[in-house]
Amino acid sequence: GAPAAPLEPTPPGTSTASEPKLIRLQVRDKATGKITVAVNLPIAFAEALLTSLKDVDQGQVIQELKNRGIDINNLWKSLRTLGKQTLVEIETDDAYIKVWLE
Repeated sequence: GAPAAPLEPTPPGTSTASEPKLIRLQVRDKATGKITVAVNLPIAFAEALLTSLKDVDQGQVIQELKNRGIDINNLWKSLRTLGKQTLVEIETDDAYIKVWLE
């Protein structure tokens, strides 16, 4: 197929159809096939939580993340440009774990 066109920056408060809106996590028990943990975290909610902190608290959170090697501003941009996809799948003796963008 033809190469995908580069994504244009999306203004705040808008989104595109291919832009993921949720970070999803699911843990499925291997023996029963039942989902034992399911988390659906809206990306916009996670961003809003961080931006709603007082400037001092926000600075501390951002610095702590940087100390752990995470650039939060780059993370948000990356999540948007990755599109809808699986980020990680893990299989343990007891469970299947999957984290994806949807």
